[in-house]
Amino acid sequence: MPGFLCDLHIHSCLSPCGDEEMTPYNLVNMAKVMGLDILALTDHNSSLNCPAAARAAEEAGIAFVPGMGLKNPKGIRNVAEWYMSTAMRRDYVQTVFEKQTDIAIANYQRLWDTVGEKVDVVFTCGTDFGTQDSQFCSLDTFRELWLPHYKRMNDWIHQHTTWKVFKHTCGAILPILPGLVEAGFDIINPVQINAKDMDPVVLKKEYGSQVTFWGGGIDTQRILPNATPEEVRSHVLQECEILGKDGGFIFNAVHNIQANAPVGNVVAMIETLRELRNQ
Repeated sequence: MPGFLCDLHIHSCLSPCGDEEMTPYNLVNMAKVMGLDILALTDHNSSLNCPAAARAAEEAGIAFVPGMGLKNPKGIRNVAEWYMSTAMRRDYVQTVFEKQTDIAIANYQRLWDTVGEKVDVVFTCGTDFGTQDSQFCSLDTFRELWLPHYKRMNDWIHQHTTWKVFKHTCGAILPILPGLVEAGFDIINPVQINAKDMDPVVLKKEYGSQVTFWGGGIDTQRILPNATPEEVRSHVLQECEILGKDGGFIFNAVHNIQANAPVGNVVAMIETLRELRNQ
């Protein structure tokens, strides 16, 4: 099973959660020790360490992806008021989504003109539709408010580029998945197999021919922090066998590896992937 090992969400000393030892050079060299092929630096509100990380990655033979996480973006509403607006101000929400989609399509045209087929996948939206046990909206509400705008954007991408479209949404999204498929998303992430009804067997059976699962490779809530290395290995093999059958699967942990995950378990996960790659 050929592939690449990557970490696409890491912070340096410039982020509030980082410390002074998390320099670009140290991060890249730790990635090299871990055997990673690709590394992304996504500091909070800053990209100042990206040039140094890019130089270190080039020397280490690691592909580097520059990024930035906006912790305090300028928004139109706080979260609570936004969700109330989806029920009380739907005309307003539709207007916002329509304008956002106009801007997105114009930006994708610029990106296509610049990078073209050098890019295979585009991350279009990270709105979460699931909680641990439920959804933020019903399928009917999704179809009324979000689907028309997602579909217009995704249809443009499919008609004017060669890209596949990546959708991130955490949580128990099984009831929402039909709408995401109708909207034209090609890839679903992070496939939170520890959320309610997110059984990988069911997901693969019902939607494996319609979307690619980018995630679901290991449970980072229960297995990675609490299991033994051998249990981690067994879990990774099981998830890869289920979700990887007949293709349509990219291994990724269910969201970020938490601070309480033993290093030995992380190593066991990576070594198991190496075994699979060499089969």
